[in-house]
Amino acid sequence: MVEMKNPKRITVALDEETEKILDEMTSNEEVSKSEMVRKSIKFYHENEDLRDYDHEKLETYLNLLSQGEHVILDIDRWLSILEILESSEEKEKFRKKSRKIAKSHAEQLKEEVVSFEDLLERLEACNFYDLDKISEKEYTLIVNSKESKKFVKKTLEDFSEMMGFNVEIIEDIGKLRAREKK
Repeated sequence: MVEMKNPKRITVALDEETEKILDEMTSNEEVSKSEMVRKSIKFYHENEDLRDYDHEKLETYLNLLSQGEHVILDIDRWLSILEILESSEEKEKFRKKSRKIAKSHAEQLKEEVVSFEDLLERLEACNFYDLDKISEKEYTLIVNSKESKKFVKKTLEDFSEMMGFNVEIIEDIGKLRAREKK
């Protein structure tokens, strides 16, 4: 317990849901309600800049990076790799490996990714494109290069097939359009 000189006392009114959350937190942390409120205020203050970010995206980023299975790669390096692969004699070998990886990821994500939209959002979190939902079953994906567009199209086709999503991916000049078929 933290020793405090002349602590300031306040009264706080909580709704039932917030009270349950506070009780659960104090139980988990094995601290008093006062200590948990102090910790929560400090935590909020230290992380208040995170308020403006999409919570689901942050959670996805944490999940992707914390397990050590993914890396952050500068976009110029990524595009250079794709450009070299596109002109490589090993291109087909890379495609086969990519398809195998897509199958593995589809199996790993089957509980988390249950719709085509979930898949699109998951891959958007990897910064492959910016996603724009046009209608209930139609999306536009803004990509950053023709090499990236090819990679994203193949990746989406592979994932969709492995996950049982019936979709059509249409190439435009600087974007892809993805449409769920009925």
